[in-house]
Amino acid sequence: MKINKSTVLIMLDIIDRFNNGENVRRDLSDLLDHEDYQVQFEFFQNHKANIGFTKKEYIDFFMNIRNIDHKSISSKALKYRIDDMINIMDNVEYYRAVYKKLEKVNSIAIMEALNKSKYGLPDDVDLRDVKLIFAIGIGVTGGFSYKNYTYYDLKVTVENKTLSDKLL
Repeated sequence: MKINKSTVLIMLDIIDRFNNGENVRRDLSDLLDHEDYQVQFEFFQNHKANIGFTKKEYIDFFMNIRNIDHKSISSKALKYRIDDMINIMDNVEYYRAVYKKLEKVNSIAIMEALNKSKYGLPDDVDLRDVKLIFAIGIGVTGGFSYKNYTYYDLKVTVENKTLSDKLL
């Protein structure tokens, strides 16, 4: 089992710089090339509800989020993510503190989360091959299992009391 949460602080740094008026387009683009975000893009692109979006669409969404016209967004995964992203942008330090708690997550809680996650994973996936991802998500989902990945959105995880009580 591999646990990855390395993109959280990078995204929070990008959001902080964005809030301070910096042009973060290039750094955001580079971050979105990370495997953890590529998994998210692929999940949304392959979703049966046809809610996918491209990297360029996400970057435009992010860069214009404070002035975005809801009607102009074709992807429901992005449309319903606006309020969550603005909340994160307005509370960066809170999410940094949440991340610090995530750093202390014990292996028993992780194994409990994985055991719950295996119900969404293919039957032939060995839990030792599962990659557990904690990230600031790009679309509207609290978490999902896809291929050998189990993904948890940091914002939704802390708001879901049953999961966050166990994990954080």
